[in-house]
Amino acid sequence: MKKLIALLTISIMLFVAGLVGAEEKKENLVWDAGTVQLKLEKLAEGVYALYPTDAREKNSKGYPVATSGGFVVGDNEVLVIESMVNKRLAEQVIEFVKSVTDKPIRYVVNTSYHGDHAYGNYVFPKTAKIIQHSKTKAFMDNKKGFEADKKWMSQYFGTNRGIEEVVARSADIVVDDKKTIDLGGKIVEIMHLGFAQTPGDLFVWVPDSKVFWTGNPVVAHALVAGWKTQRSSYDHEKGSLLPSG
Repeated sequence: MKKLIALLTISIMLFVAGLVGAEEKKENLVWDAGTVQLKLEKLAEGVYALYPTDAREKNSKGYPVATSGGFVVGDNEVLVIESMVNKRLAEQVIEFVKSVTDKPIRYVVNTSYHGDHAYGNYVFPKTAKIIQHSKTKAFMDNKKGFEADKKWMSQYFGTNRGIEEVVARSADIVVDDKKTIDLGGKIVEIMHLGFAQTPGDLFVWVPDSKVFWTGNPVVAHALVAGWKTQRSSYDHEKGSLLPSG
């Protein structure tokens, strides 16, 4: 009986996965913002990655993968990298933070103005400070352009997935060069290294844990020479490199 139940469970999982894949294909989606589930991985003390449960499988096949992110926990507060594309994913991020700490989320970093990195800002507590490059802030503060961007994002990540309900929430803190934040016993460096995939890409570095969030530039098709020549000081460090996708 146990073997039968296990086989039925696997069959149902494969059937559901097939339906999800078929839905993405039918709507010509890059990935479906209504079905993505995130998972948590501890990288170092107080440093966590968040990425889609199907990331490894899709990466191995060369398929597009939904956005990754993470968070850093200090003695006093938490910094989140990427707020995701809609409310359901932003809430997943918040719940993962709550699962490991009761410290407040004090900062949310958007590595670019792309919706899958920044649309979820409005879901986070009002006490959290949004950190963006000035170009990202200007993009999100342009009401007409932002509404057009939401329509574009819905086209590729799914209508009726909560993207239409997104409310723009732009930077409380602008970083156009470099900013160091002490979360309490945990230092985080946020930097702009020149034009990468957008004019306002930010990178997030946790020096003591040697973890580096790169946002989209690592997966960009075009040569990202604007920051490539400036990253040599980080090349010798052995650590974790985390593209957000």
